[in-house]
Amino acid sequence: MRLDIDVDKLTEYLVANSDFAPGPVEVKQFNKGQSNPTYLLTASDGHRYVVRKQPPGQLLKGAHAVDREFKVLDALKETDVPVPRTLLLCEDPEIIGTSFCARAQAF
Repeated sequence: MRLDIDVDKLTEYLVANSDFAPGPVEVKQFNKGQSNPTYLLTASDGHRYVVRKQPPGQLLKGAHAVDREFKVLDALKETDVPVPRTLLLCEDPEIIGTSFCARAQAF
């Protein structure tokens, strides 16, 4: 299911709260195999990031926990386990409708 997001609002938030490069951003949504809507963002500097958000609507407690995903990846960054660099966790639904986390695309 295609879920559009407010790319301008998302980009503004990422630029203001992380090292995400200002300027135009290309957004593609992954369309298969994801329980959480997942997007590939290519920033104006060419760096690529993955944004995963909760789906819209009523969620079961503990389901679609992008906060847990972010915390686990962030905790593993100081270990020998290869994980992508975490960028940020946003729990404010005013930005793109639900909580979301962002990370670098690759390790």
